[in-house]
Amino acid sequence: MECGAFTLPLLLLLHFVVECDSKGYCSFPSYLWQPLFVDTNSDGSVKPRHWISKSEYYKNTNKWRKQKDIVASNTTIWIHHKIHASCDGYHQSSDDRCYKKTVEYKLICVSEAAGGKFRIQQEVDGRDKKRCILVSAVPKEENEDTLCLDRALQRDEWPWIAADILGVQPCPFTGGFDFTAFEQTQRKNRICADEWRPSRLESECVEGEAISFYSPSEDCSLFYDRPTNVKLQCWGHWEEESYLFILMGEKSHLPRFVLRLSKDFGVSSGAETVYLYFSLVMPLGGHGNAPGTVQYNELRVQRSGGFSIDFSHPQIWSHLLPLQPEHKPPRTPSPLV
Repeated sequence: MECGAFTLPLLLLLHFVVECDSKGYCSFPSYLWQPLFVDTNSDGSVKPRHWISKSEYYKNTNKWRKQKDIVASNTTIWIHHKIHASCDGYHQSSDDRCYKKTVEYKLICVSEAAGGKFRIQQEVDGRDKKRCILVSAVPKEENEDTLCLDRALQRDEWPWIAADILGVQPCPFTGGFDFTAFEQTQRKNRICADEWRPSRLESECVEGEAISFYSPSEDCSLFYDRPTNVKLQCWGHWEEESYLFILMGEKSHLPRFVLRLSKDFGVSSGAETVYLYFSLVMPLGGHGNAPGTVQYNELRVQRSGGFSIDFSHPQIWSHLLPLQPEHKPPRTPSPLV
C-alpha cells in the first residue's frame, strides 16, 4: 500500500469546475478541500480546492509536458491526467498552451482510521477498489481492517502542492557556498571538470527569500539555455527523516525545483552532498535517485565564507584569480666604461 503526507508549499494555478459529486461516508481533512479564498462557479457553487502533482517538464524548461491535476471536495477527490497536446479541440491554459485532460480515477472517503489515515473507495474504469489514503497502492477488493496498518503503507515521492496561496517564504539558510556538480549517470562524471573556478550557491543575507546559483561560465550552468546567474525563490520547506527539502521556483513561474539537503546543512565546515531536482519530488535514501525520468544533479557543497557577495559581478572573479609570480624584466648589463 502507499500512504503519503501532504506537503503544503503553495502556488497559483487555475481552478477547475467539478460537474458532479458523490456521497461519501466520511469527510477528508478540511485543508484538503476547503479553499483559502472563496471562488464560485457560474451557478453560485463554491469551487473546491485544487492541487497538482507529478509535473514533468520539457528538457529542464518551465513548460510541463504532463502532470496530475487534483480537485478535492469534502468527500471526494478527482485525479485528472493532463498531457500537452495540439490546440485542436483541447483545453487551453493560462500560458496559451493546450493540453488533453482526462479523469484518471476518483477517491471517495469511506472511513477514518487511526493516526489520520482514511480508507477510501477508488473508482477506476467502472470498478471499485479499496485503498488507504492518500496515494496509489496495490488495490484490494475488500475494506480490510489491516488496510491502513503502517507496515502496509508505502511512501510516495511526489508531494501534492496546493494551488491557492501566493507569496514566497524565507529560505531556511543564508550564506554562500561553493560547489561542484556531477552528472546523474552511473559514472557521475563531474560537470565542467576543466574549470578551476567553483560554481556558487548563495542564499540572500538580507531578503532571505531566494537562492542564487552562479556559474563561472555557460558550460558550467545546470539550467536550460545555460544562464550563468539563476535566482530561485523559496516557496516552502519541510523536514523528513534526516533531510531538509526546499521548494523553489523562478520569479513569475510556478515552483518546479527541489533542493534536498541534510537537516544540519551548513553546520559542518567540510563538503556536504546536496541534490537539485528539476521537478517537484522528494526522494529519501542516501543515493538520492529521482523517480522516473526526472532530471537531477548531485552537488558537492562547502561553505565559502561567513558573508554574502554578488558573484554575478565580473570583478568578483578577478579577485579570485590565483596570484602569479612577479615577472621582472631581465637586467640590462651596465655598459663598460
